[in-house]
Amino acid sequence: MTRMTALALIFALAAGTASAEIREAPRAMAIFADQGGYADLTVERHGTPASPLENELGLVLVLRMFRNVCLGIEAGRSLNAVAPEGFDTYTFAFHGLGVEGGDPDGPLVLSSTGDIVIDEEGGHPAISIRPDAAGAVCTLIWNPSGNMSAVSRTSMAQLLSDWLPYSFALVRASRADLVAETPLNNYIEWDRPCFGAWCGMSVIYDLDRGYVSISTTLNVTGIEGTRP
Repeated sequence: MTRMTALALIFALAAGTASAEIREAPRAMAIFADQGGYADLTVERHGTPASPLENELGLVLVLRMFRNVCLGIEAGRSLNAVAPEGFDTYTFAFHGLGVEGGDPDGPLVLSSTGDIVIDEEGGHPAISIRPDAAGAVCTLIWNPSGNMSAVSRTSMAQLLSDWLPYSFALVRASRADLVAETPLNNYIEWDRPCFGAWCGMSVIYDLDRGYVSISTTLNVTGIEGTRP
């Protein structure tokens, strides 16, 4: 087979696998459009939103929390409507510093404990929402103990680097990691389709230390806010 023939075959195969349908949105958005709630994630296998199991199934629950809360707010739902069971709303000052009061129109935190130290040391996820005229920022931080098995750490890294972008229809913005194995610590940026625009999204994780942070800009100015 000549080089030209081989190239022609490659292009023909590539063309044959591409979908001829033109869509208004990525297919993943339709595939995961009905994914919500927590009824399909059992306590025995995944833990609870306040205390996910410290393994890959616990991370699946954490990713669901991020979707339900952050994309729920972007769709116009109230904080009470999207808050996981057992979570309350706190001002950023109270959750982070224990200072009573704080700005109720400023950054807010959904937490099961109300205390950043207890959240971090106990492996309890917390989700913050920071209003901004250019697009609110929604961030989930989870500190598992770091005592996960090697198999779980690898699976969790793959969920964050491969499954997360697939399930949110993300387009990679940071350079690809051309390595043989999925890194156990990384910082990755993507662009996310968000109501006719593209919103930034990122993940920072260090699974040896026990740290996961997922963040996205929302196409709303704040909780029940307007489009920027």
